Amino acid sequence: MTFTTQALVEGPVFDAALRFAADGVSQREANTTDLITKMGWAATLIAEQDGGSGGSLEDLVAIIDALGQHAIQLPLLERCALAPLLLAAVEQPDQRRQWLSAIAAGTCVISTLNTTKPDLGGAALSAVLNKNGDAYVLNGSLLGASQVAHATHYLLLAQQEKTNMPMIFLINADEIPTPIKHYHSIDGFNTVDIVFTNHTTAKAHCLVQGSSAAAAIEAAKNMAVLATSIDIVAALGSLLERTIQYLKTRTQFDVALASFQALRHRTVEMYVRYESARGMLQECLRHDLTSVGQTRRLRLLKLCLGEAARFSAQAAIQLHGGMGMSEETLAARLAQRLITNEYRYGDRLFHTKALSLETN
Repeated sequence: MTFTTQALVEGPVFDAALRFAADGVSQREANTTDLITKMGWAATLIAEQDGGSGGSLEDLVAIIDALGQHAIQLPLLERCALAPLLLAAVEQPDQRRQWLSAIAAGTCVISTLNTTKPDLGGAALSAVLNKNGDAYVLNGSLLGASQVAHATHYLLLAQQEKTNMPMIFLINADEIPTPIKHYHSIDGFNTVDIVFTNHTTAKAHCLVQGSSAAAAIEAAKNMAVLATSIDIVAALGSLLERTIQYLKTRTQFDVALASFQALRHRTVEMYVRYESARGMLQECLRHDLTSVGQTRRLRLLKLCLGEAARFSAQAAIQLHGGMGMSEETLAARLAQRLITNEYRYGDRLFHTKALSLETN
């Protein structure tokens, strides 16, 4: 009984990210050092003419996959995927190039201040022009928002108060209201509750609105589901590999746990779910974020991954026994990651409802 996790996208990008992840990242190091800029990952999806590395989605997949196998907590989605994707919708070339090149050079750290709700929290904030017409007034509450370390600017999603027209704002980090609550999830992510009460921001801070903003936000929603799914599949494979290693080395009654048929059958069930999840993810990776039917494919993927993630997490904890309850064990941290990822950007119930409404 042997198993080795396969990379979703093999190559030097994956190898470098895997070596980085294998070394481990402490929470203190993540808070004091901008590791994403240090590794050059923020520039992955930024074109060369904008100062980036001109990488593809496959490169980002490789990075998320490698870090997911070791349950490393870094805001890759917010900074490396969503931020460049939303900024690419800016219609003025000079303004777009200014912000993208700043990200690539590391002079600015731009992240999205989004929630893990399916709409990224876009419906939580309303925006209306003030009487003078030179500033927007924001109202609403962002509950469970991802406020990341080192950020100098945040991208905010909002809706115009009367028309519900989508809007994308870029605001300095020091202008964001002070969070009223802080949360620490079981898998290590830090989130906050932020209340905007008649919060005024300059009109120029609204970078995109209307149909351009709507298209960019829709692509960002798909990216959030896709990146979370990549993380789930990476954790599934790594958890399976470590569970098999544990069963082969741990002994009971002077024999390896791997010799017990009931435990072997349970492990095979984990393997079947992993291979199924991997195959479904690879099918989604063959299509662009904005291609016809991609949203539906991603909904189906997230629906199936939710069940596979919960089953494998529970099975691994059971197979590890008491060690499965210790956060010192990588398998336990991977299990925690799987359980929480099930609820990010829509759980099984949400996507089931959305798919049923599409059918009807």
